[in-house]
Amino acid sequence: MHQRHEPEDFDAPRYGLPDPWPTIGGDAALQAIEVGTAVVAGRWKPAILTLLAERTHRYNVLHRRLPGITAKMLTQQLRELEAAGLVEHEASEHGAKVSTYGLTPMGEALRPVIDAMAVWCRAYAEFRRYRAERAPVERSRATARADGRGRASPPETGGAGDTSVVRERGRSGPPYDWRADASPGRGRAG
Repeated sequence: MHQRHEPEDFDAPRYGLPDPWPTIGGDAALQAIEVGTAVVAGRWKPAILTLLAERTHRYNVLHRRLPGITAKMLTQQLRELEAAGLVEHEASEHGAKVSTYGLTPMGEALRPVIDAMAVWCRAYAEFRRYRAERAPVERSRATARADGRGRASPPETGGAGDTSVVRERGRSGPPYDWRADASPGRGRAG
């Protein structure tokens, strides 16, 4: 069973959600995923939510931490997240107008999803890197077999005389193990 990491002040019934949250499947799950992804999908919304899951941020800090986003796009994405009830905006004036953004309780409920997605994305990036490094070796083996020349040269070993550890050419160190980050009990620090 996966352990849920819900914010302490999150009141599920207040938002029409059962407490504890049930596991759903089938068509109900597909419909729920469709609704949820429509709210948080896009190039910038997951990144904005990830930053706001850390803590509240001023508009300019968000703009600096998201290289490549225009001011217009950031404003639009923040307004859409605010309209969806995931982000709250606070404007105050201390000589100059200061806008801060943070997650609402419903946005806080996305923390476990954001954490899981970050772990998966990191593992997927490692998987892609591994496949890219491995592809030339695999192609040379397949070419050698197709040409009838027999086996291609074996991959390099881990060290001098060490045949127990086999590494592909150009690869150093073990692959990233996503299970270490996804182990139960690894919650966000307060």
